[in-house]
Order: sequence, then C-alpha cells, then structure tokens
Amino acid sequence: MSVFLGIDWGGTYIKAGLVNSQGEIIRSMVYTSADLRKKKVFIKKLKSLVKELSTFKIKGVGIGAPGIINRDKGFIYYLPNIPGWKNFPLGSVLKKELKIPVFIDNDANIFALAESHYGAASGLSRAIFLTLGT
Repeated sequence: MSVFLGIDWGGTYIKAGLVNSQGEIIRSMVYTSADLRKKKVFIKKLKSLVKELSTFKIKGVGIGAPGIINRDKGFIYYLPNIPGWKNFPLGSVLKKELKIPVFIDNDANIFALAESHYGAASGLSRAIFLTLGT
C-alpha cells in the first residue's frame, strides 16, 4: 500500500500520521518536541521512523512547521518556538537521508491545504483557517 508520512511539528508536540491517497489516517504517533529539538536528533528520529514503517511504501514526507520557511527550497529560515532551527536546508538534508521526496511548509499553510482537500472545506471555493497553539 502506498502511503505518505505527514508531520505536524509544534513547539510542544510532534504529531506524525501515515495517510493513504484518500487522506485516511492509517497510523498516528505523538512525540514530545523537547526531545527532538536538536537537528541531528530530529533527523535521526525521522529516519528511524521511516525505517520502522518500511512495511508500507512511503512515497513522500510532508512537514508542517511553525515558522518562516521557503517551501520551494525546503529551507527553514526561523522557527520561533523551536530554538536552534535557523537557516537550515532541512528539505535537502532529509531527501538525501530518506531517499524519498520531502515537502516542508509553514504549518498553517499545510493545515489549510489538507482541510481544503480532505476536511471541512473540501469542495468550498472560499474558506478561512485559523491555527492556535504549539
């Protein structure tokens, strides 16, 4: 079964979900963000998670993070709630490590995209999305 790994990276928790092409959640996991603040630790954890889920054919990883991100380059400029993450090419690093496509964007943009395709705003021509919390 082909699936995608979605990551909601907040200041308090990192929530991961394995979803199919219809947007159905197959498996979900929650981690404490404080345990994964360092770049090497975060990358190592994501790599081990993809390996752990290798029985599924993960076609790509999508990450929503709270900060200033260049989604075209997968480049993190600044994550205000996650110290130490400044000016880092996470997209290219993860693509090299995981050997699958990686998409990174601001978490509010990812939320709006998902709701527009699979959630309450599906089929609507206009919608407003608000995000609160870490």
